Amino acid sequence: MADDGSSYGGSGSKKSKKKLAKPAQDVRDLPAGTKNINFDWDDVLGVIREHVSMFKVEDLIIQEKVNERELICLVNKGPVAVSIDVHSEFTNFQGDGIYPGPKKKRAKIDKHLLLVRGYGTKMPEGIHYWKVQNSAGHKWGDKGLGKIVRQISRGKNEPSLFTCIVYPTLLDHYEGERIRQHA
Repeated sequence: MADDGSSYGGSGSKKSKKKLAKPAQDVRDLPAGTKNINFDWDDVLGVIREHVSMFKVEDLIIQEKVNERELICLVNKGPVAVSIDVHSEFTNFQGDGIYPGPKKKRAKIDKHLLLVRGYGTKMPEGIHYWKVQNSAGHKWGDKGLGKIVRQISRGKNEPSLFTCIVYPTLLDHYEGERIRQHA
């Protein structure tokens, strides 16, 4: 597969991955003239996908070492599944604000999958977060959606709240895809 940036990347192995471009971690990292660092696939303007009958998946990549800079690049291409350790604070999160992670020394209840749909920054505080959809449904967060603090805003030497990243590598073509530009 050519490395043209149009697919997730990969070469047929769960351990394989392509080098991804360095994403913006802060407003200062963005190209000159960029005004908004919020991103969400639901808000993408200009392209509407009409009836995609089938995506062609080449491989499934499972990254057990989470690099949030790479995750931003992946999310720029499409939603990405991630796992998170579940603590009582997560289970009870009502979507009001940004989920900061568990308080220190809280027992892990379980692991859980989420879909990362985008990212943003709460201004003027400058708190970076992930826009997620919970696989548990509408009872969690704000009708199943929420914001989770990114590693860069957790404090020095704090790890990502995500414990694993899972995404497909896609072939360069899709069956039945028609794209029209939004006027």
